[in-house]
Amino acid sequence: RGLSEAGFNMGTTGESPIAAIIIEEQDTAIAYWQNMMKEGVYVNLAVPPATPNGLNLMRCSLSAAHSTKQIDYMLEKFIAVGKDLGVLS
Repeated sequence: RGLSEAGFNMGTTGESPIAAIIIEEQDTAIAYWQNMMKEGVYVNLAVPPATPNGLNLMRCSLSAAHSTKQIDYMLEKFIAVGKDLGVLS
């Protein structure tokens, strides 16, 4: 919900332990993935031909093992990197 509320183009709807963010340009998606890893947030990058409809997806999984603090940190980093790369305004 936090990613959607921040203005990301989500590839998933409803409540799910897997959140997928659509990144329009493949080069931006790769840079996003690299920056998130540098920030200590593990995410999966999925790009064509391994994705439906030719989408570039940043995917992260949440579980009951994640603390609220960890989720808040992940959200903070998704937003900061998104702004740096021009994905978010």
